[in-house]
Amino acid sequence: MMKSADVVVVGGGPAGISAATEAAQRKLSVVLIDENTSLGGKVFRPEETAPEINPADPFEAQLRNRLFQEFENVADRINLCLASEVWNIESSKTVYVYSAHDREIPQKVFHGKKLIIAPGAIERALPFEGWTTPGVFTVGGLNAIVKRRVVPGSRILIAGSGPLPLVLVKNLVQAKIKISAMVVPTSIKTMVQNIIPILSYAGRYRIKQGLAAILRVKTNHIPVFNSHIIQKVTGRHNAFNVTISQIGPDWKPMAGRERVISADAIAVGYGLMPSIELTQTAGCEHRYDETLGYWRVVRNNRLETTVPGIFVAGDGVQVKGYEAAVNEGKLAGIEAAYQLGKVDQKDAHRWLGSLAEKLKKMEAFGKILDRLSTPKPGVLERVPDHTIICRCEEVTLGEIRKAVKDGAAGINDIKRRTRLGMGHCQGRFCGQVINDLLSMLREEKRLNESFTPRIPVRPVPFKVLAE
Repeated sequence: MMKSADVVVVGGGPAGISAATEAAQRKLSVVLIDENTSLGGKVFRPEETAPEINPADPFEAQLRNRLFQEFENVADRINLCLASEVWNIESSKTVYVYSAHDREIPQKVFHGKKLIIAPGAIERALPFEGWTTPGVFTVGGLNAIVKRRVVPGSRILIAGSGPLPLVLVKNLVQAKIKISAMVVPTSIKTMVQNIIPILSYAGRYRIKQGLAAILRVKTNHIPVFNSHIIQKVTGRHNAFNVTISQIGPDWKPMAGRERVISADAIAVGYGLMPSIELTQTAGCEHRYDETLGYWRVVRNNRLETTVPGIFVAGDGVQVKGYEAAVNEGKLAGIEAAYQLGKVDQKDAHRWLGSLAEKLKKMEAFGKILDRLSTPKPGVLERVPDHTIICRCEEVTLGEIRKAVKDGAAGINDIKRRTRLGMGHCQGRFCGQVINDLLSMLREEKRLNESFTPRIPVRPVPFKVLAE
């Protein structure tokens, strides 16, 4: 049975919460859907943090408390669906939901006059020899279990770019866990070249955070290897030998510039990228960002996509931080209310203009972080053919190379020949690197492609599809 609402919000992180709150404050009927058992996303979800780990500095705590307090004030006007997987979205703004936790009505369908998608971001992963070995985590994945007082070893090696490695350092230091090394692909020269723009757009709070992170690394005597990446991991959990290699400006590993570091567990991540499977399924237009190496949904300055009435807010377009996500959620919620006649034009222009102005600096800061985090193509050139690219279906680089040699026309053709991207994650991870791999394997550069979106976006029982 389909239920209707003025506004349906998909995603219960900072952007989704603020969007639902703004819409409900203006007397609109709202449905808020999230796959987790509580709201807050990766940063603000309460059960993420163990008691002895301080999850937030005062600014973060203040923002979280205000966000949830405003939500609680209008919670009785919001139909909240937690532990609920969105497995299909139609361009008509119809959302299909499945919840294994709801035995009475596990399947639900909602139709919104307006739809706000706040899907968040996923970590960017790069394949290397041994990256599928148990004990090798993404930075965010290890961070999540550390917050819950689970630490897989006493010596952790952290490799990657972006702000997440520094967050993991903070939590490991608080948990009194030794960090074997930080392996950072960004060169010191590149960091120095970007200091002025970073200081210009970061704001006092982020500058303070950055200085505290640098001091934490120094005072805990953590070895830092700039201009390095992981080339190979051998051994097993609690007894890894990690081969790191110096890289050039194109991130290509230099022969003869390797060294080996011992570790019990490894965390690797190269920044964040938008999660786009829901917006693809909804029929929204996407464009490939050549500079940053990922797809992003096309939207206007009021966050509306090419499908009228569908908005995207937060990290689902560009990662700018949770404060920006909150402001984008507000902007989307107010714009939806304005289009539904619940906000007059004068108030809409005043509120929306103020939010758009706040977001300008945050967007500029996000672009700098993206640029520093984005891997360069050379990083894949020394990956051996036996390395698994698609973890779900265990498709190797050698199999992809053979498909290209045999005349595969594009990534969907490679998918048909090898099962690349057909597994549980639906290509969310192997889809990140396939265009760079094809550029490396082919002599001529071709247009970037993405996997054709298929339903279900998330695994659901066949009964759900049949009904």
